[in-house]
Amino acid sequence: MNTMTKTAEDVIHECVEKFSLLFEQGDVAKAKETIDETLESLTTGFGKDQIADFLVMLGDVFFQNSHFKEAMEPYKGALEIRLEQLGDKHPDTAKSYETVGKVFVKEDNFESAEE
Repeated sequence: MNTMTKTAEDVIHECVEKFSLLFEQGDVAKAKETIDETLESLTTGFGKDQIADFLVMLGDVFFQNSHFKEAMEPYKGALEIRLEQLGDKHPDTAKSYETVGKVFVKEDNFESAEE
């Protein structure tokens, strides 16, 4: 099955599973290659909303493994896309604000979390 016949959700879930496995095995370089390949696939074949979904799931992997600093970049990327695409009043944008805030709380950065 090639990428064109897969849905964005299929591509995202496959990548997140592969990334999680590689990350847990300590193969960070290969895990990052997986991210780059998936972002390229999503950029050429799908829309920004799917990229935002992918970034959130990627951030979730970092967050669940207590790599809070690494989780911040994809979470902020998703927030930027959602602000641009959906505006600041949309529920998905609010959820992105929440995920960024959770990272600040885990890092004991309460001042930034309140912003």
